Amino acid sequence: CIEDIKKILIQEETKSASETQVSFLTGSWGKKKPGSLFKSSQQSNPQAVWVVPALRQLHEITRSFIKQTYQKQDKSIIQDLKKNFEIVKLITGSLVSCHRLAVTVAGPAGLSGSTLVDGRYTYQEYLEGHLKFLAFFLQEASLYLVWNRAKEIWECLVSGLDVCELDREMCFEWFTKGQHDLESDVQQQLFKEKILKLEPYEITMNGFNLFKTFFENVNLCDHRLKRQGTQLFVERLDLAGMDFIWRIAMESPDEEIANEAIQLIITYSYINLNPKMKKDSVSLHKKFIADCYKRLEAASSALGGPTLTHAVTRATKMLTATAMPTVATSVQSPSRSTKLVIIERLLLLAERYVITIEDLYSVPRTILPHGASFHGHPVTLHITYESTKDTFTLEAHSNETIGSIRWKIAEQLSCPVDNVQIFANDSMLTMNRDQKLLNQLGFSDEQSLTVKSSGTGTPSGSSADSSASASSSSTTPLIAPQYLAVLRLLHNLYPCPRRCSAHF
Repeated sequence: CIEDIKKILIQEETKSASETQVSFLTGSWGKKKPGSLFKSSQQSNPQAVWVVPALRQLHEITRSFIKQTYQKQDKSIIQDLKKNFEIVKLITGSLVSCHRLAVTVAGPAGLSGSTLVDGRYTYQEYLEGHLKFLAFFLQEASLYLVWNRAKEIWECLVSGLDVCELDREMCFEWFTKGQHDLESDVQQQLFKEKILKLEPYEITMNGFNLFKTFFENVNLCDHRLKRQGTQLFVERLDLAGMDFIWRIAMESPDEEIANEAIQLIITYSYINLNPKMKKDSVSLHKKFIADCYKRLEAASSALGGPTLTHAVTRATKMLTATAMPTVATSVQSPSRSTKLVIIERLLLLAERYVITIEDLYSVPRTILPHGASFHGHPVTLHITYESTKDTFTLEAHSNETIGSIRWKIAEQLSCPVDNVQIFANDSMLTMNRDQKLLNQLGFSDEQSLTVKSSGTGTPSGSSADSSASASSSSTTPLIAPQYLAVLRLLHNLYPCPRRCSAHF
């Protein structure tokens, strides 16, 4: 079959083109000196110009043979390529040679996807041609990419000195899609020796998706994670790559990526733990808060401040400097902004963790959440009773719970609180959300609500107590007050004015 490919190429291309494809398959065309490479590129590079057409034609011919038959033995063309030409090794070698050629052609201007490598094809077309055929061949030949080839591709497109943005993005995406073309030991090597060695500023969204894919695969293989249906549950807390997620969350210049990393930390620190591990929830919360505090201490010592309080105060100054020129003049070292952002992100993470745990804890509690312990700004609720179309107004505040509002409505309508149904923006606020504060639900200063009543009965004392005042229950809070003390102190020092609502 490989001879058939050669015959077709000879018929459709000139003799020199056929000779070039042979040199392409053997890898000899790319072994020219840099000076001659640049010179030949100025003359449309008569050899390199055939690489992209040869790849495309090889791809199309092998694909057409496979489409024409459904019998396994008729895939012999793939086996011939694998056996006689070491095609995977040749393609990766050609990719490296093409990259070297493109860098030389680009010169001082720097490599980009639009660099015209041979006067005819752009560098992006070269890159796509190699990676698409390689992915196709690995799949159809039922081959795994060995470590040496994976390493060669990574070093060419990600960690090399002359790589461009297109190189990294296409490599990240290629390895993500081709994860199953790597055996588990190669995935482990690539993850630990290459992916975890990236700097947070190098992680784009494609890079973060690659990290998440290999993070899950590696930890599944090590039995640290366990798949149940569509969900992954944590079996062991020492997940491979967890420290790297913390680094991304703290140091990534991309806010979207940092937010996703923060959510991953919360997910794998508590949300997705197996039920047995969650039985000792107090220890889990204590460990998480200790981790946050340790990182806050490290960031504060890097700033040279004597105390954590000093560091958080400095972070507050830096982060409000753009809005307050008088504060900006007192910030001595803008170069420290990275450490200040780390402090800000840690506070944001702590806030989101506490809010997430509070959302999971919908039963009556002994101690109010921090955000519900003081009055917020006034909120006027315009309520319409669906049955009679009567309207009335309730005065509330932004830190009041929806359960408290439900109780007030029940009193106004003289009906059992359990029968009150509240609708905001056509969405029903069920009773399992009664611990939510109005500002958490996005209530405006002038909020319209629709109320319905259902069923019969008398007001439920337990529901009333849980809605109107959480202090009437003797249930132990999910996060003990001594562990919240640090977070409350930090919140008082740094109220997160830009993105946080800070409800500890």
